[in-house]
Amino acid sequence: MEVDATAGWAAAFPIAALVVLVAGAIVLELTWLKSHRDRSRHIALPIRILWLVPFAGALLFLATWCAKDLLTTSIPPFAIASFVIAFCGLGTWVRGPILAHFDEHSRWVRAIRDIVIIMLASVLAMVALELSYNREPFAMWTRFIFIELALVAGFNFFLYGLGQRHGAASCIGVTIFLLIGVAEYFVIMFRNDIILPRELIALSTAASVAGNYDYLVNTVVIMALACACFAFFMLSYVVPKKCDDPKKRKGNIILSFAIALVFGAGTAAFAVVPNYDEAFDMEFDYWFARDYYDKEGFLPAFIYAVQDLAVKVPEGYNSPEDGQKAEEDLAAAYDADAK
Repeated sequence: MEVDATAGWAAAFPIAALVVLVAGAIVLELTWLKSHRDRSRHIALPIRILWLVPFAGALLFLATWCAKDLLTTSIPPFAIASFVIAFCGLGTWVRGPILAHFDEHSRWVRAIRDIVIIMLASVLAMVALELSYNREPFAMWTRFIFIELALVAGFNFFLYGLGQRHGAASCIGVTIFLLIGVAEYFVIMFRNDIILPRELIALSTAASVAGNYDYLVNTVVIMALACACFAFFMLSYVVPKKCDDPKKRKGNIILSFAIALVFGAGTAAFAVVPNYDEAFDMEFDYWFARDYYDKEGFLPAFIYAVQDLAVKVPEGYNSPEDGQKAEEDLAAAYDADAK
């Protein structure tokens, strides 16, 4: 069943999911969490409420877009995505006992937990990025899947270190990749083309006409949003063990910034240093740019296009005088041929 321009009633699904989210949090607080309070890590109520905000915001977005008749999707995936988002939010509410269980283990167990979760969240962030615009996201060329995943994961680990090893910081990375994919989706919808680096220069022009379009959202964007929310849920469990020792706290701060430095520098180097054309045997044709974005992924293709902006120095050019002389020689040759 397709949601068409008269199906604003479908907003009932995200609204019902929002009720489940709020009511479920209250019920869990008064029942299961109350019975496990003595075996639970204390997490301040404002922090737990703050973790519900992205999920509630996603459901309100879906309800609003549906009420405005700006959704073009079918009912089953729309309803499923709404309740997946709600249950992911509830998953963040019950973290206390689970985090307390991890606190009983060694720091190496917690480190493995963080690595596994951030890698899985990076996979979901990459899926959210590609799913939004890519016509065949699961048919990308294999080597570019790993290249893009390395860039996404490296950036998320950089944020993880910068945020003192809290998963909340990596949620920023997931959000950025989701927004990039959604922006690409709208650009393709409006003009049937993809985002190239040179077009970023015209952002002010694009912003001036942005209000003239209807921002219709389809199934793949909703699925991408659900993937991002699932990543948020997982990252909520990336929390360092509380430490009361001042010396250990100082060591943890230094370690966190070291992680940020290593992954920040490494990811930046991976994006800048290699010549993507030669190092990864990339193929690209600006006449069929969207096809190559589909096959090679947004990040590798975009980086290739950025590197291609550089003007190559012609053979024999050493100074501006050489350029001037070459121009005069060509002009003289043209004049001679014209006689």
